[in-house]
Amino acid sequence: LVPVFGSKEMNSNALVSFFWNLSLSLGLFFLVCLLLSRLLMPPLLNWMQRRCSLEVHRLFSVAFCFSIASLGGVLGISEELGAFAAGAIIGATVHAEKTLKNINQLETVFVALFLSSIGIIMSPGFLAQHAFFLGGTFFTCMLIKFVVFSFVISLFRVPFTTSLAIGFSLTPISEFAFVILSTSFKMKMIKRQWYMLFLGVTGLSMFISPFTGQIIKPLGVRENQAHRSLSPAGCRQRSPCSSGEDTDRSETEFNIEMMEKGARKQRGDTSSIVLRKQSESPALPK
Repeated sequence: LVPVFGSKEMNSNALVSFFWNLSLSLGLFFLVCLLLSRLLMPPLLNWMQRRCSLEVHRLFSVAFCFSIASLGGVLGISEELGAFAAGAIIGATVHAEKTLKNINQLETVFVALFLSSIGIIMSPGFLAQHAFFLGGTFFTCMLIKFVVFSFVISLFRVPFTTSLAIGFSLTPISEFAFVILSTSFKMKMIKRQWYMLFLGVTGLSMFISPFTGQIIKPLGVRENQAHRSLSPAGCRQRSPCSSGEDTDRSETEFNIEMMEKGARKQRGDTSSIVLRKQSESPALPK
């Protein structure tokens, strides 16, 4: 759909023709993917698992992904959608986990190439020159995404701290934004200055994404402690002034007390069974 937004001289007839061709291409592409996932790939992967080595299996997986991505580009959809469809086709088979483990090293190489290529495109001097706009756009995007996601999660009656943690974990911009930005720049929808600035915003968002998990960890720990305090094992009231050592000791004493009650109950059940058997057994003649 990006060409629709990038074209300035597309009349109604051209728009209808574009959507018609796009629908036909999508239908043909999804039909091919359906046939591959249901009829061809399961028996083919079964045969390769029995007859071929790991290297051949790895080469076949990579070649298949490149082929489906190229097919998506030829049909006018996109190479990115074709690559996604290739991963979905392999993931729908019973050999998805083995294939993922087999190409794990290649996945690391491709991720490194992707990130390095993005770093080559960026200009540190240009980003430093527009640091104020870069920081303002970044914090605005993060704030909007945090508020929207937290509000949506809270509508499902999720605890407040959990909704905040989920909303904060979803604030980083995905790497798919690079694909949209590059396609928009090729279609001349945005100028080069905006392209470079939005690349910087997306790169900065991806840079802080590993730290968001560390930031929301205290919220998760606090939520787990609240759940433990409401569970049957933690029904005993604790003093707010008690230390961690006293809390551990009280939990240990509570567990020992429950174990002793269970042992006494088991001994009582055993003794009652013995007495009942003795009462039911016939008396011996004197």
